[in-house]
This record gives sequence, C-alpha cells and structure tokens, in this order.
Amino acid sequence: MKFIAVYDKDTKDYSGKDRLGFLENAKEIHIRQTINGENDIEFDLPNGDDKWAIVEPERIVGYDGKYFRIKRIEGKHISAATLMQDACRTHIQHIDDMINTPANKIVEGIFATTPYVTVLTEQEIRALGLEPVTDSIDFFEQSKTTPVGCLNILMETLNKYRIHSEIYIDNRKIALVRKLGKDRGVRIDPKYNARDIKIEYTTYGVITKLYPYGKDDLPLGEIQYIKSPNYDIFGEYEAFCNFDEITDADDLRSAAEYQFSPDNIDRADVPKYSVTGKHLSVKQEIFLGDTVTVVDRDNGITSKQRVIMVDTYPKAPEKNNFQAGRPSITIQEGWNTSFAASQYLRLRKNGAAQELKTSALEFMKKNEDVTVENNGEYQKIAQYDTGALFISPNGMYAVAIIDGKVKVGTADSTKEDGWNWTGVFGQGEVHVGKAFTGELYTDLVSILSEDGTLKIEGNLITMYDKNEVLRFQAGTNGNTYLFSLYNEQGKRTAYMDDNGNLTICGIFKTGEDGEARTVIDGNGIQSYNDKNQLHGLVSNPDNKHADFALYYNGSEYFKIYNPIGGATLFCNGNAILRMNGSGANFVHGANGSYVTADGKTVTVTGGIITDIQ
Repeated sequence: MKFIAVYDKDTKDYSGKDRLGFLENAKEIHIRQTINGENDIEFDLPNGDDKWAIVEPERIVGYDGKYFRIKRIEGKHISAATLMQDACRTHIQHIDDMINTPANKIVEGIFATTPYVTVLTEQEIRALGLEPVTDSIDFFEQSKTTPVGCLNILMETLNKYRIHSEIYIDNRKIALVRKLGKDRGVRIDPKYNARDIKIEYTTYGVITKLYPYGKDDLPLGEIQYIKSPNYDIFGEYEAFCNFDEITDADDLRSAAEYQFSPDNIDRADVPKYSVTGKHLSVKQEIFLGDTVTVVDRDNGITSKQRVIMVDTYPKAPEKNNFQAGRPSITIQEGWNTSFAASQYLRLRKNGAAQELKTSALEFMKKNEDVTVENNGEYQKIAQYDTGALFISPNGMYAVAIIDGKVKVGTADSTKEDGWNWTGVFGQGEVHVGKAFTGELYTDLVSILSEDGTLKIEGNLITMYDKNEVLRFQAGTNGNTYLFSLYNEQGKRTAYMDDNGNLTICGIFKTGEDGEARTVIDGNGIQSYNDKNQLHGLVSNPDNKHADFALYYNGSEYFKIYNPIGGATLFCNGNAILRMNGSGANFVHGANGSYVTADGKTVTVTGGIITDIQ
C-alpha cells in the first residue's frame, strides 16, 4: 500500500531521512496531468487526524515518486502543485540575446538562474524515448521576467516557425520535446474498456485552401495556393500563413504542405476532435501524450487521438478519466492561473519588505458594455469602473488607466510600484518625459519651454534670454523670411535675406584666440597661427590705408603700402618699388642685381636701371 509522504518545504533529499511522516489516512487521492499545464495532486485528510500537525502550506508531499508543494488547504481538502511551478515565482533580471541557438539550449539559458530546476540534456531526453527540439531560432533579450514567461515566448516563437513543442516535467526536471507519449496500441472502446464517453466534433477553423507567404511576402509561385486532400470533403475554406524565415520557394511549398500532413499534430484541414471519458482497463494504462485509437460507436468514427489530460485515482481506478484531442499550444495557457498570480505578486510586492502593497491600480470592479463612436461607426467596448493595467510581453512597458486618465511607463525596480511613469494624459493636459514623432503639424499646436524663453508657433521659432531680450528668430512671419541673431542689447548682429545673403555685424573669426584663425572686422583681415603670430594674409590693419601683406610665423615677407599719393612694394622689409602718378621707380634702397622671369639680369644703381643682360 502506498502512502503520501510529507517533507519540509526546503527538502532536496527524498531518500527518507528528511521525511516528516506519512499520511496513512489520506482519502480521495486524485492526480491530474495535462499537456503544458497542470501536474497536481489533491486529497482529503480526516478531521482530527493527528497527522495534521505536519501538514502546512508550502511543505512538500510525495506519492509514487512524484513530488508536489502544498498550495491550498480547504477544510479537510488539501491541494498541491508540481514543484516546477516554483519557477513561476523566480525573478529573472535579464537574459541576453541567444541568436541562431538550438531551442533546447535556449531552455538551458532560461533556467540557468533557477537552481532548483534541472534541464535535461539532449542525450537524457532521447534516453526517455522522446525527441528534443533542436531547431535553431533567435531568442531576443528579456528583462524583469520569469522562466515560465520566457518559456512561453520561446514556444510562441517556435509556433511561428511552425515547430510544435511540448513540455516534459518530472518533479524538478524539465525538457522541451516535440511530442510527449507514444502509440502503445491502446484502444478506447465503450463496448469493452470505457464508459461515459463524450465526443466533441467541430469543423470550426478547418482550412482547405492555404496561401503561404515567405520572407518579404515571398509567394508560392504562379499558383499561389495549395489545396488540402480534404478539399472535396469539407469544401473551400481559405486562409493564409506567414513563414517569415523562408526565402526559397521550394522550402515554402514544403512548409505549406506540412500544414495538411498526417504527421502534423496541428493539422489544419481536419475537424477538431475532443474525447472525454473513463478508461476502465488497469492492464492498459494511459499516459499523458500517448496516441490512442478512439472508437466512437454512436457516430461510426474510429480515429487516432492524443491524450491531453489524465485524471488518476490510485485507490479508485474506476474513476480514472482521460481527455483526448488537440493539446494546448503553450505552457502559459496551461499554467495561466499560476503565471498570472506570479505576475500580480511581482508587481504588488515591496522589494525591501516583501509585503503586499495597497492598491495603486485596482482590478476591474465592473465590466459594462458601452457604445462609442469610432470613425462614424459605433461599437461596444468594456467599461472599467476604477482602473486597468496593460503590460507588454517582455515586461518592460505598461499602460495604466486610472479614473479615466492614461499613464505610460517603463519598468523600474527602484520605484515602489515597479514602474517609472513618464507620461500622463488627462484633464485636458499631456505630460510626457520623452516623445518621438513622425510628423508634427506645428500650425495646430504651440510649443513652449518650461520657462517661456523658447516658443514654436506656426512657422516661426523665437528664443529670448533670461532677461527677456530677443536673441534668435527663424522661419517666416507672414510673407517675410527671418533668420536673425541678436546680442544682449537686442541689436541684430547677424541675419540672412531671402536670397541667402548673410550679413554679420561685428567680428567674424574662424577660431578662438590662441588657435590658428582668420579674423574679419572693421580693421580688415588678419590671419594668425596657433602661436598668435601673424601668419598668412593681412589687410588694412589700421582701417586707413589699403594695405596688403603676407606673413610667415610673425615675419613680414611681402607688403603693398598705400599712403596718400602713391604705393610702395616691400619685400622682406625693404622698399623695392614706388608707384605714383608719374610712373613706377625702383627706390634707392633697392640697389643691386635682380633676375627677371625670362632670365635677364637687371642692375639697379642709385634707383636707376644701369644694365640689363
């Protein structure tokens, strides 16, 4: 006779030394297993039983090699969930990208920081007679989440790739497999080994004509659809399917045809078939995920079905139930209650004190239909009495509705409620921390800085300094184009007209003092090197004479000096040539020999050319 054993909540060793005792008088033991979902045990313990002393919430109970954590006690009824659901309550701060990574390796990365969970290796999975999911996909970084949340995203991604996956759970062991169970030749027949058979047969969702599209809407070919082998049986039911990673037309056809394949668990061209009932044979045990042959004698249909739920009563096998049909797609669908509860607690617990907070966002108190106009049409929507919170799948962003006002926020663990609310919309005002727009029509709005010094209105931008002096204008004011800068006295110092002509009133410099620069001011043009020496072009330094000079590192090499009455050419500081109304003459200081451009030698003596050779 097997009994339920009780262990302390932190037990890792079930060999017996940490066992607190047995519940010999436990009644109505019931174990339920569903694909990607429940794996629970419940039982009754008589009132007054002395073993109530060891029964407490969160303690572990074991039966027939399976272990569960006590979650609920209602009178004499006790409910316990699989240890794997502890993963729902494990916080993951961040998981990096896993690009082009096998799905089974991604599972290892998801549970890497969950110490009480063991992810089975590929070899261990195959040893169980199961096939691991080894297809390589892209899993993008996640923050502030749970292992179950990540596992749900992974399975949804696989589903988009048309890769079916299911979760294998054995206490704290977990694995991602293509399909649970086997075909053990079990036949469910109400005439021999089953009763209370209930059949649900529906053609809702049947697809017989499929339009597949690959990456960037790659079409199938000249004929852009395929037909199901059941097309003539059920008629024409069209649908399309995206295969976003497929770039080859032949691969696209193979992926599309698989949707109508007998090997596809989620085959799209057959009715959905669900069977529930009691299996009476103790010689042919039904296991979760097994493929069984179901005989529907009322409708004359015999079909192969997957076992998606098993209810086992160890002490009353005549009560054993099963359900066969199509399994759930993701683990979140099966663990919805636990997953939602962990998300709720994650949001409402104080990180320091771990105490439940008072309501910042209350749950919906009522849900009434109201009719709202939308683009000329009226539609019914739900009315929330207090508030609602909507969170993005990655847990990073949220929208809250409180008393008719909308808040937009990002996840922030430093905040008491876990969110940094960067935007508030309501009461005729909008407050945002960051705004990114595509097109903003400024003739509909006025944009002001908080202190009022900047204003954008219509087509004109205006800026004032802290003393309310106009310093900048740009845009158009009526038919006048404006681009003007003003100094601290409000005097216009630079402006541009409609033709693009720029006027600058003041000093124009190409660099700061001490840097290589050219300066243009009322005295003309001055050029300097980075040692603040005249270097390059210099003109009109005293604003009186039309002088022109060239300097090199502070030394004058060439200059034209133009006082009243004439001009003199200087070279290296020496006057070479003087020009006036009567002509040009070499000056006295220019005595010597000079070579002209054509190679002639000119001799100057006393300011007069005395020889040319």
